[in-house]
Formats: sequence, C-alpha cells, structure tokens
Amino acid sequence: MDEGENTFKVVATNENGKSTEKSVVITYEVGAPKLVISQQDQTVSYKEFRLSGTAKDDNYSVTLTINDETVPVSWGSWSQDYTLDEGKNTFKVVATNENGKKTEKSITITLKVGNPEISFINCPESTTNDTITIKGKIKGANNDAMLFLNDEEVYVNYSGEFSETVDLKEGFNKFVFRAVNDYGKEVTVTKTITYSPEIVENTEATEE
Repeated sequence: MDEGENTFKVVATNENGKSTEKSVVITYEVGAPKLVISQQDQTVSYKEFRLSGTAKDDNYSVTLTINDETVPVSWGSWSQDYTLDEGKNTFKVVATNENGKKTEKSITITLKVGNPEISFINCPESTTNDTITIKGKIKGANNDAMLFLNDEEVYVNYSGEFSETVDLKEGFNKFVFRAVNDYGKEVTVTKTITYSPEIVENTEATEE
C-alpha cells in the first residue's frame, strides 16, 4: 500500500448479472523510527567518549547519521567513538527509515579539563648533602601530562611518578616544577632547598 488513504472497490456478481458493490478505505500511516541514545547530557573530564544507542523500525531498515556522518546500525544497535574538544560537544543524531520518516535527537557532552596537580614524596627544605633526589607524582593529569624542572623536561612514568637527582650549591637552591597536560592546562610549583655543608671540626690532639 501507499502511504495515506488506499481505496479498494469490492464487487460481487451473480449468474444473472446482478451485482453488489462496496468500497473500503484503508489508511496506511508510516511511523518514524524509534531512536534511543544511551547517554544523557553530561560533563566529563576525559576526552575519549563513546556515544551509543539503538535505532529501530518495525517495518523498515534504518540509516543513522551523527552530525551528518553515517554511522553503521547492526541489529538495531549503534555506537561511535569521538575525541571531545574542551567545552561543549553537541551531537545531532538522526534515524531515517526507507520511507523517509525521521526521528532526531541531540545530546551535549561537556569536556571540562582541570589543571594537573604536583605532589612531592621527597623534597626537603634543607639538607647537608650536595646532591638530592627529588621524588613526586602528578595527579589529575588529564591525558599525557609533561613535567618540566627549570624548563627541562623530566621523565614521568605511567603512574605519574617522577624522580630527579639534582646538584646543590651552598645556600638557597630554587627549583620550578611545571606540569602541562595535552590541553595546555598547567600548574607551577616552586621549591627552595637550602644546602648547608657539615662543618668538620679539627680534633687533632696537641702534645704537652
């Protein structure tokens, strides 16, 4: 049947040529696909995000687009991975069946990137040694943070931990730590270590 009103004329005729005629009108209405987005509007702190849901129609196959790009639908389910930009990311999801009926929904995912944090495990304010190993950790790095000590890059392991041995001069030694994540968010922490060498007293005995 065609969409809309479909009229059928039914005629019954006997052997004497007598006939009875009746008509029936059947209206065929094509519904739109059923579209579900599994996620809701939300704020996240990570840039990799998977959008998923279902797109189904009782009678027809369905095509799906997200922001005008086609996304495969398998057995009524769909999913697509995205790398979010900082701030609001809006996705327009449209399901269309073979008769051109559409269902459209939108979702906004907000990426809020925080600054990295630097904590220290070993970084005394004073020491009697002319070298010291400064240890610490970067927290809340928000993807691939880099650490710099006095503008020189410091190795950070997969757990965010770092360890750097430095030479000290007598007196005050200033160390500027700067952590930067891949969104350009950064934090700077300045540490001062005072190096005071131990004084060795002359204990030589004198003979009377």
